[in-house]
Amino acid sequence: MAAPAQPKKIVAPTVSQINAEFVTQLACKYWAPHIKKKSPFDIKVIEEIYEKEIVKSRFAIRKIMLLEFSQYLENYLWMNYSPEMSSKAYLMSICCMVNEKFRENVPAWETFKKKPDHFPFFFKCILTAALAETDGEFSLHEQTVLLLFLDHCFNSLEVDLIRSQVQQLISLPMWMGLQPARLELELKKTPKLRKCWNLIKKNDEKMNPEAREQAYQERRFLSQLIQKFISVLKSVPLSEPVTMDKVHYCERFIELAIDLEALLPTRRWFNTILDDSHLLVHCYLSNLVRREEDGHLFSQLLDMLKFYTGFEINDQTGNALTENEMTTIHYDRITSLQRAAFAHFPELYDFALSNVAEVDTRESLVKFFGPLSSNTLHEVASYLCLLPTLPKNEDTSFDKEFLLELLFRPLYSIECYMFNFNIIFYTVEKYLTVSLLKRISDFDSLTYICQDTVICCLMPHVGVQERNLEVCAHKAVLETIRNLMNTDYPSSEHYSKMPPQIATLDFNDTFLSIEHLKASFPGHNVKVTVDDPALQIPPFRITFPVRSGKGKKRKDASGEDDDTEEAKTLIVEPHVIPNRGPYPYNQPKRNTIQFTHTQIEAIRAGMQPGLTMVVGPPGTGKTDVAVQIISNIYHNFPEQRTRYCYSFQSDIDERHLLRLGHGEEELETEKDFSRYGRVNYVLARRIELLEEVKRLQKSLGVPGDASYTCETAGYFFLYQVMSRWEEYISKVKNKSSTLPDVAEISTFFPFHEYFANAPQPIFKGRSYEEDMEIAEGCFRHIKKIFTQLEEFRASELLRSGLDRSKYLLVKEAKIIAMTCTHAALKRHDLVKLGFKYDNILMEEAAQILEIETFIPLLLQNPQDGFSRLKRWIMIGDHHQLPPVIKNMAFQKYSNMEQSLFTRFVRVGVPTVDLDAQGRARASLCNLYNWRYKNLGNLPHVQLLPEFSTANAGLLYDFQLINVEDFQGVGESEPNPYFYQNLGEAEYVVALFMYMCLLGYPADKISILTTYNGQKHLIRDIINRRCGNNPLIGRPNKVTTVDRFQGQQNDYILLSLVRTRAVGHLRDVRRLVVAMSRARLGLYIFARVSLFQNCFELTPAFSQLTARPLHLHIIPAEPFPTTRKNGESPPQEVQIVKNMPQMANYVYNMYLHLIRTTHHYHQAFLQLPPAMVEEGEEMPSQETELETEEAMAAPDDIIPSPTDASCSQEPPATQPDTTTAVPSVCQVSTARPASPQAQAATPQDTTLEETQ
Repeated sequence: MAAPAQPKKIVAPTVSQINAEFVTQLACKYWAPHIKKKSPFDIKVIEEIYEKEIVKSRFAIRKIMLLEFSQYLENYLWMNYSPEMSSKAYLMSICCMVNEKFRENVPAWETFKKKPDHFPFFFKCILTAALAETDGEFSLHEQTVLLLFLDHCFNSLEVDLIRSQVQQLISLPMWMGLQPARLELELKKTPKLRKCWNLIKKNDEKMNPEAREQAYQERRFLSQLIQKFISVLKSVPLSEPVTMDKVHYCERFIELAIDLEALLPTRRWFNTILDDSHLLVHCYLSNLVRREEDGHLFSQLLDMLKFYTGFEINDQTGNALTENEMTTIHYDRITSLQRAAFAHFPELYDFALSNVAEVDTRESLVKFFGPLSSNTLHEVASYLCLLPTLPKNEDTSFDKEFLLELLFRPLYSIECYMFNFNIIFYTVEKYLTVSLLKRISDFDSLTYICQDTVICCLMPHVGVQERNLEVCAHKAVLETIRNLMNTDYPSSEHYSKMPPQIATLDFNDTFLSIEHLKASFPGHNVKVTVDDPALQIPPFRITFPVRSGKGKKRKDASGEDDDTEEAKTLIVEPHVIPNRGPYPYNQPKRNTIQFTHTQIEAIRAGMQPGLTMVVGPPGTGKTDVAVQIISNIYHNFPEQRTRYCYSFQSDIDERHLLRLGHGEEELETEKDFSRYGRVNYVLARRIELLEEVKRLQKSLGVPGDASYTCETAGYFFLYQVMSRWEEYISKVKNKSSTLPDVAEISTFFPFHEYFANAPQPIFKGRSYEEDMEIAEGCFRHIKKIFTQLEEFRASELLRSGLDRSKYLLVKEAKIIAMTCTHAALKRHDLVKLGFKYDNILMEEAAQILEIETFIPLLLQNPQDGFSRLKRWIMIGDHHQLPPVIKNMAFQKYSNMEQSLFTRFVRVGVPTVDLDAQGRARASLCNLYNWRYKNLGNLPHVQLLPEFSTANAGLLYDFQLINVEDFQGVGESEPNPYFYQNLGEAEYVVALFMYMCLLGYPADKISILTTYNGQKHLIRDIINRRCGNNPLIGRPNKVTTVDRFQGQQNDYILLSLVRTRAVGHLRDVRRLVVAMSRARLGLYIFARVSLFQNCFELTPAFSQLTARPLHLHIIPAEPFPTTRKNGESPPQEVQIVKNMPQMANYVYNMYLHLIRTTHHYHQAFLQLPPAMVEEGEEMPSQETELETEEAMAAPDDIIPSPTDASCSQEPPATQPDTTTAVPSVCQVSTARPASPQAQAATPQDTTLEETQ
């Protein structure tokens, strides 16, 4: 069997090809954004482009890509569109551009949002064109393009502009396309719809004839489109050649029908229209299904449509139908037909008197209905409201095959074919099970098997039919899918809509002061329970007003709500944390972050039961909010357990922290939070606490070995420590008859000797209450020792590390961190252990697949039929990169890259949007804050010196540097999709070395790129240039933008690589990530002429191109500098025009630095190799240096590190021929060739200098 043909790769046109195209020439004349003087609008240009570039090329993707990339839609088509100019070429051009944007996965409706006035008229023109005759003005190929455009519209219901037009096509009035009997039947099923239908008819009577006719056309649009499709389908011959335009039209229409059936808002009305048109019956009896090659994809799509039309869900309510409800529907259909047969069709008496189990199969139906005539079959179908009533003395126009199929399809169960669907409907477990059963059924071996023997005889169960196990299993899968479909309001799970709201919450150390608390609740009246300002200090307990949500609001005489003031009143109660002991480490850690009011709202929502979604733009403190939510839940509900994904530093006892799975190495901490790391911590902590018990025993003068085990320590606490404490309390307690004596608290205190190593004096002697609180704090310290030992006692009884880790997971840990992947891998083991949790917090939720997000919710079994889960907090940013899906079919067609977080935001689940960033300079924030609603800056971004000070040695805090071809080469592709750009890589490394030579710490600089090939190339250059040089070193990270998401650094050097096509940076989410990684400086290396014309990148690149496109440096300004950002430097500013000039300057700068350092005269040095052209003499500076050290300089020649060969890693078996010379300093830089030697072959020489 031949392997399937691989899909042809769509190659993006290069810049040179773009410039040579006729479209580009027209764009430069009429609509290119960089052209200042444009020619006036001319509709003939649109006609010419459509006929010569689109139609003549048969809608070639390459031609459409050129038009779309030139911003044809944004700057010419829609900007100048008006109803007077709505020609065929105009409409089709707009549709082609929108379809191309969806193909490239870039936002398509932003242009229409900016100018929405003419969109309704444009949409109506599209509807008219879609129903036009195929042999008329619009060809079948063009109408296929229109179908694709309509499909994109129906899948964009979240866009208000689109939804307002689509709702006129799909709503209850569209049922006027049903036959009258079927309409009456549907309205009878749902009485509520009859009232709405009567109201619609009354409103139609009030409309003028023209508006009424327009409304009728819109309501009948889909019904007419279905009839047109059926006519095209019937025109396909069985064996004669067929044009692919017809096949593609049929495939696109079925795809549109699938999308309408899969969406609940559209399925509610469209499913009835589709069923009444008998489209599936026409399709399965068509010639296209029988054509093996041409109809293969059509048949697959048809099976998918058949699956969705029979999906077990109530179309009107959206509720999943149970097995009993589906059985009832099936029985009602059979029995209603049997009653009709008994009353009106004597020839069907046998059918009418049979039980349902005997007549609900296809074979039995053929037996009963096959002998009937076509007219009789038509009458039966009309009684079932499948066809209109047949007039008397007239023969039916339908053939017998169609009538039989029409009758059989709704009568017998569809479960027989549901199990044989394509594997896309299987779960992984189902697929493996089916595969195993198939292997078992195909078992063919010579192994001897014993003969059949009769075990016993049973009475036959007449009329009882056993259920197919395959059907049972698949039905369970369908029920699970149905139950996962949300048919309620998106906001129903928000804490404000859930009844068990918690009125009073302890915010612990969230607020820094009472002023911070008041600023965090703008518009609220804050009432503090204490009047003394000195006592109004954190921590605070806040009581929020909780509305019952029942009954009507009372209004006073003025008409205002009586509870408005009460609803905005917060009762704040300051409270004092009990003294934990006299040692400094006993004091709790305090939060030092002044949260904004939106962050406080996110923290409050996270503490309440229900679903909380926090959208956090870059630098807005998503992790800080997550840490505070976890800390507050830990202190408010110490008995609850929480799942989390990241490490954090907060006032949480280490023994309650646990991390499962890999990722410990990414935490950048010396502490081990893994299972065995926590076991080792418990064992080590146990020994430390037993030593404290031993010291306490010695201080009290108690004989014996109380610190031998946790059990003996417990007895010691009970009989020795508690007895002394109770005796002490009885002596010093406040007696009502006498005044308390402060000195007695210190005099009778029994643990003076134990606390001798604490800061003295322990008791201040100022007041009875203060000293008594100190004494109780000391006892709390002692009691905590024995409480922890009691918890650690299980580690003495359990001997193996595995048992100890399981106990720690199930019983001890309160904060359990694991990745969603680990949860999926270990779900069975965790459920088997009885793992329980109450809260889930997912950070970076927008980067997690839907199924990976859902699995962690199922790591525990329900208790008494109810889930123990109380809170689900999701924190992420759907404007940044989604999960990585390598299969392009799943990513594009199935939209598998959409995370559950993004889906919730899209359907309208309430979110808390953090709106203030504190990571980057305000100027850097402007490069990406346009993507968010109201993203501003925190005050410290303007006030702190590091943000207000300029970047030393660089004129601008961010700059776009244009990089032209180096040695005649721009981007290269040594392997498929392995893009590299040698010029940009050398330029980036040269700037990195320049910054390090000025004094920038290398770990404060990260180098990012958009492709893996460029990442490896930059790493190779760094290894050859400066990797082992102690004066320069290596940057903090050299990685891709995708890998660096969620991280940051002070200075980012970004290489965009591409010079032929923009590539995947057109995804605005990737652009946002790239622009938001830097705190203080961002320097981008790119081909400006390519990227500045990309419409999606315009908001960022318009700011970047406003500054000079050549690198501006200030070599005389060392790091750090006192110059303010934006000020003109007193030193000379030098302009670097290209990469060789920068490499040459860094080379000379390094030589000058070496000569002026003390190490130059005391250590062995290896000078950097110069990139010298043949026939070129070295500059005088280098000649002098060679003369001085001529005796020590070797003449070894090594391969050029700037050669393209360094873009590929050498084979593992190839030896390294480069001679390694021990040296203190090793650096390699590239020097540009002189103009006289440009044609010569460049070589790199290694210069070694020793003294």
